[in-house]
Amino acid sequence: YLNIGGNGLTEFNESIGSLIRLKYLYFDVNQISTIPDCISNLSSLETLFCKDNKLLELNQSIGNLSSLKMFFFGKNKIDSIPDFIRNFSSLESIGFSFTNITTLPDWLGDFDSLRSLDSLGNALSSVPSSLSNLTSLIEICCNQDQQILFESVIPDHECIDFYCN
Repeated sequence: YLNIGGNGLTEFNESIGSLIRLKYLYFDVNQISTIPDCISNLSSLETLFCKDNKLLELNQSIGNLSSLKMFFFGKNKIDSIPDFIRNFSSLESIGFSFTNITTLPDWLGDFDSLRSLDSLGNALSSVPSSLSNLTSLIEICCNQDQQILFESVIPDHECIDFYCN
């Protein structure tokens, strides 16, 4: 477990890549603009919080973190959900609140184990019908006007807790 959040950091020390047994990494509320390639060495990582930084994109090396169960990258200037997130077959929670994301990829509905989705503060104009495949989904955090979008594609939306702003 490593929490380096809220320290005003502007970059990572490359030695973080040597923590190969690390399961939880929190570096939210900093000033980091780039995630270094060495993060790909953290093959045991299950939780990654990189919220509220200065990220414009998510480094491709994150795609090697195939053990990720929780991934939160909200409050950054990211404008799309990268395709490499598809590699996270055990993903249970994803959060991209208050980013510049306006569309969700169709493959987001492929995560059998996804339980929680946080899209609050984004200007989503639609959601893919593939989200109806998310049978484990129990929680959605979204803008109040987007709840209708989610409900229109998720047949059992009565079983989902909506947290809306």
